Amino acid sequence: VSRSVTLAEPTQTGRAILSHALAMLDEFDPRRMPIRLLSVRASNLVESGTAPLALWSEAQDAAFDVWHEAELAMDNVTAKFGHDAVRPASLLKRADLSARIGDSSD
Repeated sequence: VSRSVTLAEPTQTGRAILSHALAMLDEFDPRRMPIRLLSVRASNLVESGTAPLALWSEAQDAAFDVWHEAELAMDNVTAKFGHDAVRPASLLKRADLSARIGDSSD
C-alpha cells in the first residue's frame, strides 16, 4: 500500500512535513496491516523565499514561523559544530550523555 500527499502551500519547515506524514500514518492500524517500510520524500524543492505564498497560508501561521526560526538556529549550530551537535534528547543514549557531561551516577 502506498500513500502520498501534496501540500496545498509551500513550506519551509520540517515540522509541517512531519505533521502531514503523521496524519497519513494515523490512517493505518499496525495490528491489521503491519508497516514494513515508511518513507517520507520532499520534492519540487526551491531556494527559500522564491516560492509564491498564498495570501493566507499555513507557512505564514505563527506556529510554523516559530519552528522555522528554530530550524534555522539548529542549521547554524550544525554548520558550525557538526552533525551531532543538535538532535532530539530522546535520541541521546546514557553513554553519550556520560561521555559529554560526566557520569552523575557516581
